[in-house]
Formats: sequence, structure tokens, C-alpha cells
Amino acid sequence: MNARAKIPKGPLPAPPTGSPDMHVSEIAAKAQKRAGRLKAFVSRDANILLRAYFVSVKPLLEFNSVIWSPHTVKDITAIESVHRRFTKLCVLLSSRM
Repeated sequence: MNARAKIPKGPLPAPPTGSPDMHVSEIAAKAQKRAGRLKAFVSRDANILLRAYFVSVKPLLEFNSVIWSPHTVKDITAIESVHRRFTKLCVLLSSRM
């Protein structure tokens, strides 16, 4: 057997680039999009919307947060803005019942 490591065929995952600030802003943008998609739910019940948020958006924000540790005010504000926007959206949608 050949002792050399085999090079995998196909596309390789992109190496992490940029600063932690860029990572936090990308994660916050993805979370904002997912939270915005929850407007399409037929139900306007706040409990169901919160469950959908906890299942689809919150894990994205919390995944590996210990590693990338949002410690600057800018990063924390970006993440909290996702929570605030969804809370406003949830109140608005549930009041339209």
C-alpha cells in the first residue's frame, strides 16, 4: 500500500477566511433570512412561531458560539438584532389573527 495520503476528489470545503467579525455578520445574515421566512407560516400562534424559531434560527446562532465567541459590542449587537427582529415580527403576526 502506498503510504502517501490520498487527495480527495471533488470540491474541497473552503478554508475559513476573514475575521471573526465577518463570521458573525454572515451568521447573523443567515439567521435574519431564516427568521424572515417564518412569516410564511399559516399559523399566527405565537407559541408555534417561537417553536419554529427555536428549531430553525436559534441553533444557527448558537452553533460553536463558544469557539467564535462574540465578545465585541458589534458582534453581540448583530446577534441580538436577530432576536429583537423576530420578537417584533412574532408580536406583529400574532396580533393580526
